[in-house]
Amino acid sequence: MKKSIPPPHIIDAIKNNKFIDPKDPWIRKFMKEFEKKKKEDEEKIKEDQIKYWEQSEINLLVREYQQFLQLGEDIKNTINWNYLRSCKYCESKSMRTILKPKLIHYAEYRCNLCDKHNDWIPHSDRKTYSIPTKTQK
Repeated sequence: MKKSIPPPHIIDAIKNNKFIDPKDPWIRKFMKEFEKKKKEDEEKIKEDQIKYWEQSEINLLVREYQQFLQLGEDIKNTINWNYLRSCKYCESKSMRTILKPKLIHYAEYRCNLCDKHNDWIPHSDRKTYSIPTKTQK
């Protein structure tokens, strides 16, 4: 809203605490500009809220997609689906062994029940860990 100086009769009415006619042309113009500015601000707030909501939805979808890709990678790299070992977090005795070719570790133990990481298998233990072989039909 552009600043405009009120006419002298409005300034005098304000200083002397007198009645200001709402039908005065300057007051009507001022109120029209004020309402227009208020409406623009409300529309901007609504647009910002919509953008924020859409952005958060997009981020959620991106995170879910990344988790989906990671799950596919873990399934592809799983070399033992039922390794007998106790979980640190639940009472399960079944772990899966997942190769981690992109990390500094050889593999990891992940619980089949709570799906939490339990331990790493370093590259130094790679030779002692036996990978189950697939039977051919």
